[in-house]
Amino acid sequence: MTICTSILEYLKEKGISQSFLARRTGIGMSKLNPALHGKRRLTVEEYQQICAALEVPPQRFLTPEAACGTQAPEQELLTVH
Repeated sequence: MTICTSILEYLKEKGISQSFLARRTGIGMSKLNPALHGKRRLTVEEYQQICAALEVPPQRFLTPEAACGTQAPEQELLTVH
């Protein structure tokens, strides 16, 4: 599971829309939506903004697979070393 998949699942569970998240983070929908759906990379800064907006610790969405970057490079959204 990728970091962005985890974020999308969290949004769904909590009933939070992407447009709400975009407003809270200041990340435009034209950047946020593609990032959450694997069409562009999510930057570390954007990830930090998302966690802050959702009031969750940065570790909340990290999984061993996503953190270690075991996905194919074209699917990798954020690599934490």
